[in-house]
Amino acid sequence: MGLSNSQEVTKAVYPLEATPITASATGGAGASNAVSLAGVSGKTTYLTKAIVTSTSPAAQQSGVVTISDGTQTLSFQFVESTSAGGFMNLDFSDSHFVAAATNTAITVTIPAIGSGGATAIALLGYQR
Repeated sequence: MGLSNSQEVTKAVYPLEATPITASATGGAGASNAVSLAGVSGKTTYLTKAIVTSTSPAAQQSGVVTISDGTQTLSFQFVESTSAGGFMNLDFSDSHFVAAATNTAITVTIPAIGSGGATAIALLGYQR
């Protein structure tokens, strides 16, 4: 049976012997928020997607979201608008953000942004 043009199929593809993992956290308005894909002994952690959202602040705000394993760090500008809040969808499905060593966590952090909105972070990845 075929799919119509209006149907969308999403399927996560992981390497053989990989264990899918997720993590998420919420933060209060104007407060910092961080969440990690924990490290596991003898396994390497891979981040495939990070989603960062916020509610609408009283005035437009911005800050820098970081992804780090303690050795390497990526930084992304995050803007919260009064009309729509903030939304960032970082997709590493093809390239992966890979922890520098086994048993190493990958952490995504959004700093306290003045009078920013409440935030949420969701991470998807795997270990092998």
